[in-house]
Amino acid sequence: MSSKTDNGYELLKLEDTDLTLENPAHDIRGREVYSNTGEKIGEVEDLYVDDQETKVRFLDVSAGGFLGIGEKHFLVPVGVVSDVEEGRITVDHSRQKILDSPPLDTNAVPGPKQQYEVNTHYRDLPFSPFGA
Repeated sequence: MSSKTDNGYELLKLEDTDLTLENPAHDIRGREVYSNTGEKIGEVEDLYVDDQETKVRFLDVSAGGFLGIGEKHFLVPVGVVSDVEEGRITVDHSRQKILDSPPLDTNAVPGPKQQYEVNTHYRDLPFSPFGA
């Protein structure tokens, strides 16, 4: 059964669930995020999984700020991750592309419209619920 609806995935923040990853080595929370040119972007704060298939669909990447002040969060599709190494991941986009993406409100789970906007921004479109 697919968790992808006409309006996107029903997402859950991994930290808000009792779910665990099959392989703890696949937990990339806390790892630094780098661009395809080697620029540091930020850090993976959390993972968003789809409710039905329990697969990670998006990363919550924090960037900027000092001691959490001024820090911004961005929703990044797992499809743009190009490399995962111990302690860091690389995304297949520039630092500026990530910083120009729609900001993430960490107090709410991303709904269908935000998922679509983010996927459109990265051109990683698994669905097109708004007729685009």
